[in-house]
Amino acid sequence: VTFSGAGSTLDSDATARAFSITSNGAVAFNGAVGESSSGAQGLKSLSVSTTGTTSLAANIRTADVADNDVTISSAVSLTGPVTVNTDRSTNDGDVSITGAVNGAQAFTVTAGGGAATFGSTIGATTPVGSLTASASTVTLGGNISTANGAVELSGASAVILAANTTIDTDPTGGSAAAGAVNFGSATVNG
Repeated sequence: VTFSGAGSTLDSDATARAFSITSNGAVAFNGAVGESSSGAQGLKSLSVSTTGTTSLAANIRTADVADNDVTISSAVSLTGPVTVNTDRSTNDGDVSITGAVNGAQAFTVTAGGGAATFGSTIGATTPVGSLTASASTVTLGGNISTANGAVELSGASAVILAANTTIDTDPTGGSAAAGAVNFGSATVNG
């Protein structure tokens, strides 16, 4: 399943609508999801379940409605800088990604009072450019590796380790350019 066209947007009409994909192959979002400025509402929620990889090239934003969650049940390949944003004025959705996330791009998750859950590694095969996660809780399910980019988890009130976790912002070792790791005032449990 491919949504084509850089610069194109997948969006709801004036009513926020849930969008769900179930596939046995790859899923690719080559444009923004819910980022239209044409008066469209944004998606109510996005759910992707595939045995293949989900490719993301641009931002994902959900509307300010109840249950405005983003759930991706597959591995994720970042083909462009991506921000997943469920942090709205009144309703903050959860973001859950069950598979490994890879791709030399900046990756940001902004869930506000919602939870952000990473069920596997981030950057294990291809280090991500950087990782920023802001949510009520951030759950890490594996190691994080960046290409000298920062890991910023200071927007979380709690970071929960669901597996042994190593954060590596210096994949070549000994680089003065290694990214900072910031937990801010978040408690770390696990």
